[in-house]
Formats: sequence, C-alpha cells, structure tokens
Amino acid sequence: MKRVIVVLMAVLLLAACSESSPRSSGDNAPDSPVSGVAKDSPADVNSTKDMTGVVMEYPPGKNPYFNRMPDVCKFIPDSLMKELGMIRKKTGFDGSSELFQSCNMYGVPQENGAQLSISAGLYAQNISSSTDPSRNQIVNSKVDLGRNVIGTVYISPKTNVELLQNCFLDWGTFYGTASVNVGSARQAVADPCDGIVEIAKKILPYLPSKPYQLRL
Repeated sequence: MKRVIVVLMAVLLLAACSESSPRSSGDNAPDSPVSGVAKDSPADVNSTKDMTGVVMEYPPGKNPYFNRMPDVCKFIPDSLMKELGMIRKKTGFDGSSELFQSCNMYGVPQENGAQLSISAGLYAQNISSSTDPSRNQIVNSKVDLGRNVIGTVYISPKTNVELLQNCFLDWGTFYGTASVNVGSARQAVADPCDGIVEIAKKILPYLPSKPYQLRL
C-alpha cells in the first residue's frame, strides 16, 4: 500500500511541476503539415523549420500567410527596445490588419516636436512590391544583413520631409516581406537612413523565422 501511495504522489508532483513550468516557444508547435502541402515547405504554415533566408514570391491571392500576421511587439523584448534608444512600443493598426502587422517604437520626444521612431513590420506581400523602382526611391539594393539575408534600403517619394522623413529596409521572407522603418519627425536626425542597417541587424534575429510562429 505504501508503494502505491508513493507512486501516486510522484505522479501528482510531476503534473504540478509541468503546469507551473513556463513553456518554450516551440511547445505548442504542431507536428502535422497542412493538407496538400509538402511538410516543411515554405507554404507549410505549421512547420517548425527555420526558414531564415528563404524568399518566396506567391501568385496573387495565394499567400498562405494572409490573415496570419502576428502581434510583432510580442517578438520585440523591452531589452532590445531600450538598446535601440526607444522608450515605448505600440502594436500598429491595433492588430487589426490582415496583410501587415508592425511594432512601432518611439524615442524621447523633444520640445520642438522632434522624435525618432523605429518600426518592425511583417507583410504577407512579395518583396518585389517594395523594391519596385517605379514606386520607391532605391538607396541600396544589396544590403547584407547576415544569415543569408539580403535587404533593400529605400525611401518613399510621397513623404513630406518637412514633417516626417522615413527610411525603409526590407527583405524577402518565406511569408513575404520583413521591414524596418526609421522615422525622423521634425528632423530628429538629419538622415534616417544613417544607421538603419545596424538597427535592422539587431531586430532581424527576433522576428519570426519559422512558419508556425505566424499563427494567430
């Protein structure tokens, strides 16, 4: 009888420990691929494979990650935000966009209204949309971000530079496009493109690199 009680107590203790222990990010990852999709292919939204450096161009209406963009701020720790010189962060679009999600970070506002901001975004959209020279002014199309990732720095010609200057660094991914945007309100910095490569290199490792991470 004593042996049975000891075994029962051990089982209960193990269960209690399992409930109180924090789960790693991969504990909820599904094992089965999507029906009709090759396991661990870029379109396998349940895959746990690291796809850093994989770039996909999906036909119109065929991107499997549309409406699967996660809350990007959950991937940006406060330690990184502070390292970038930012003091607060906010989820873009209140998490409502199906195509694009971003985490917007803000620096200390100055008395004259000048303020530096940094945004990290995920698009369920092909990288070719960002790198089209007919839409954006390309600054550098061969930025080596490491980890087999090549990005493009560009600025939008539609920006009102007197109020806000924006510089973007985008790179292709398995879900579409990852983007870093440095904004300079009222000339917080002379050129927001200065330093954007180093900022992107710091942010890139924190963004989703496995398909299952993009599940809502």
